[in-house]
Amino acid sequence: MAQTSHETNAFYAALAKTPIGLLFPHLNFDQSQRQKKALLIGSTYGSKDYHWTLVSPINDVRNMKELLIDLFGYTVTTLHEGDDADGRPTHANIQQAINEFILEEDNVDYVLMYAGHSFQMDTLSSKEEDGQSEYIIPCDALRLVSRREPVPAFEDVIDTEKVIFDYDLHKALVKKMEDLNVKGCQLVAIFDSCHSCTLLNLKHHRCNRIGNITSTLRRASRRVILEPMQDNFGFSFVRTETQRSLDLPKSPVDGVDPKRFPLPLISRWSRFRQCSGFCLRVPTLDKPLVICISAAKDSQATWESDSNGSLIGPLIQLFRQDRNPTYKDVMISAQEGVTSVRGSYIKQVNDKYAKAKQEAQKKKGLPRALWRFASSPKHRAEKADQLEAIKDRTDPQLSSMRPLVRYHLICVLFSD
Repeated sequence: MAQTSHETNAFYAALAKTPIGLLFPHLNFDQSQRQKKALLIGSTYGSKDYHWTLVSPINDVRNMKELLIDLFGYTVTTLHEGDDADGRPTHANIQQAINEFILEEDNVDYVLMYAGHSFQMDTLSSKEEDGQSEYIIPCDALRLVSRREPVPAFEDVIDTEKVIFDYDLHKALVKKMEDLNVKGCQLVAIFDSCHSCTLLNLKHHRCNRIGNITSTLRRASRRVILEPMQDNFGFSFVRTETQRSLDLPKSPVDGVDPKRFPLPLISRWSRFRQCSGFCLRVPTLDKPLVICISAAKDSQATWESDSNGSLIGPLIQLFRQDRNPTYKDVMISAQEGVTSVRGSYIKQVNDKYAKAKQEAQKKKGLPRALWRFASSPKHRAEKADQLEAIKDRTDPQLSSMRPLVRYHLICVLFSD
């Protein structure tokens, strides 16, 4: 039998008075004293008369809002293009909402959700291991192109002056929580968009993966070899990044004396600066917990069917069935949702061009018995292009500020 909200609060209130609660007072086990704040953003980018428009984000926002209010008691702010929103998801509105989202208060549970387009561009930043900086695209950052016109390249319709980059999101959310030194705060971010794994620039993602042989071997070696070595001998593969200085010539322009320019020192430990998948799970209970559930790796695109996005719908269904899922449960549900939508999209493409082919051949006066043997070169090419774009699988990702234990409950982030 599921616990009621009253029973859950009573349990945590009692736990706060035990030695565990007294030892870790910053965790605030008394859930009745916690604040709950959510920001839900969904961009559809106009009507179906335009290229690159989306169907599901508005419904995703509405359904997530209903879940968070009815089941978990959150205070919710919404930005989408429907009539019932608190504002439109423009660059200015999103930037303001994100900048004001994190409070200078302890014991706050935050949920940030974004459904829409995101993309990436080349960068020289050493913090991006793939050389790409990711960004989300507000509704006014995408130029509307009529479906009567040829499909342009996606990057050609983006106004990069109005996008919001991953480092901006990290600064306004993650770094702000760290700088404010708030206690007992937790943030769950959900990005149902392409190229979304590192939109918050959280360090750990490979070590949180599940569902394949590589991730299983990583977890086993970490648990059986690396962590015992850390516990017994104090040895760790984790190294902090060292720097050296490079003397640059005096500038002939401004007359400044030789500057000291910090450069990462390339060493045999450099491969461990990024998440290798073998990261040790070091307890840091006094720091805020930030996790990000994203629909795809940075190198991958994601899709929607006629009625559903790939990630948020399955997560809502999971939390309605089980208020206490583990991280593993969440990622299994996310993968099933992405796989299901991919199958629906392929069927949608096949049905669309089968119908178009029949209509074209019908107009040519061919007997119905011959329709399925006839085809239009234009339709064949369009169908092949769309199916080629979705041939690769999409892998939802779980990233975090620190390595997670996949069997730990995520429910503390959505506690009653």
